[in-house]
Amino acid sequence: MYINCLDFTKQHQSITEKLDVKSLDRASEIFDNLHGILEFTLSGEINKQNRPILRLKICGKIMTSCQNCLEEVEIPLSYDVIVPVFYNERELDVALEDPDRDDYNGIVAEAHFDVLNFVEDEIIMLLPIAPKHEECT
Repeated sequence: MYINCLDFTKQHQSITEKLDVKSLDRASEIFDNLHGILEFTLSGEINKQNRPILRLKICGKIMTSCQNCLEEVEIPLSYDVIVPVFYNERELDVALEDPDRDDYNGIVAEAHFDVLNFVEDEIIMLLPIAPKHEECT
């Protein structure tokens, strides 16, 4: 699924999808027995500073193997992030180097932005490196 980032944000578009975690190839290579259903919503907006932004919400539960006991462990996800969209790489670099900036994310606008790849990246970053039950610490 692809979008044009700038058109998507300027037109205040939104996508809501259910995602079978088994279809996430890169995440499945990292985590054992990964499964579950997540729902994500990606919406485009223009913020008060006239900056295009993408807002990503992910919720649901992922199941994988506990790194200690190897039994199934449930990882609940509830995630809401705003990602600024920059017009070029230089603009992104300048923004990320700003010491007064309180967030350290952003993307460069693309005419063929891969939504599912972006969502998978975010899911991978949300999951613990070594998933474990609380009692298996």
